[in-house]
Amino acid sequence: MPDRRPSERELERRRERLLALAPVLIALVGSLGSLLLWRSLRRDELQGARAAFELRASQRAARVQRERTAAFEQLRSVAALFDSSMTVEAEEFRTFTANSLERNEALRALLWIERVVQTDGPADRVVFARGPELSSFPAGTELGRFSEVNEALVRATQSGELS
Repeated sequence: MPDRRPSERELERRRERLLALAPVLIALVGSLGSLLLWRSLRRDELQGARAAFELRASQRAARVQRERTAAFEQLRSVAALFDSSMTVEAEEFRTFTANSLERNEALRALLWIERVVQTDGPADRVVFARGPELSSFPAGTELGRFSEVNEALVRATQSGELS
């Protein structure tokens, strides 16, 4: 078989075709490079945002846990007040809880259920310990839309114990 070599003219045509494809190839390589760079930057940005979110979330969870633990300790001290005395008066209760209520507004739901003796039998009165909620009203009064709270108050007044 004879060795067929492309002529000068064929070589020139091939070169022209390659040169015509060069801008397309450059655009393709540039687009591919831009896409890869964008994906890399996006992944790094998402990882940074995720890390910042997880840090804030863990700090918030730790703060909520600390506040909850402090509130439970303050509630345990109120229980200890009742354990240490045969009778606890409303004023003694207010004095004892005043400091806790100043430090922790979440504890404003501490209630004093007062026995009021009337001619037709005992009638309990619920008194909020402190704050804008400070008020006194009959125990049967609806305390809100949460029936669980009302039911717990009724059980507590009937049994004379916390429930």
